[in-house]
Amino acid sequence: MLKILGWVLLGFLLFLLFLLLLPVHTRVRYDGILQVWAGLGPVSLRIFPLKKKPKKEKTQAAVKKTKPKKEKPKKPKKKMTAEIIFDFIRLGAEALGTLRRRLVLQNLTCHLKIAGSDAADTALLYGRIAAGVSAVYPILERNLRINKTDISVDVDFESDKIEALTDVTLAVCPLRLLLAALILLIHFLKINAKIKKQNQPDEEKGGITHEQHS
Repeated sequence: MLKILGWVLLGFLLFLLFLLLLPVHTRVRYDGILQVWAGLGPVSLRIFPLKKKPKKEKTQAAVKKTKPKKEKPKKPKKKMTAEIIFDFIRLGAEALGTLRRRLVLQNLTCHLKIAGSDAADTALLYGRIAAGVSAVYPILERNLRINKTDISVDVDFESDKIEALTDVTLAVCPLRLLLAALILLIHFLKINAKIKKQNQPDEEKGGITHEQHS
């Protein structure tokens, strides 16, 4: 019996490891209508827009009066030194760097067709947007892992309506993200322990003075 339970537990752990190794991905597409998908591995589900469910009419019996919430006593604010503030800033920068290294931009598609009623204004707008895309894309390329890119900016002097198509898919490995989150949590707990240590003498002093007055 114990042997069977051991094999079942081992199988469950292997299955959990397999799930953690599958990439979690999010896809955002806009072509006049915003659509968002989320998925794990090959499975993907649309999460926006959702199908609208018919609203149920609330009866008078279903409506309950909410009691006013009691205000909780406010906790004394902890003192923050410059050293601790810089520790939090470094932790935030480390978190952003960790996320950046683990995120994969599987697909970056952006098709933009500039149009307008005035040809001169349209040409000026096209030049500005094209220059902006040329400036922003190298920054993305340096800071993110991009697998596939399809970016184009065109101009249409015969139309007066701007057309845009954006399709972006982001993916991340849950196991790598979980390990990075644990490391960041350890750093955060160390900073929190430092804050408690710095505030401890003040609290003890307050307790001594209170006993003297009583």
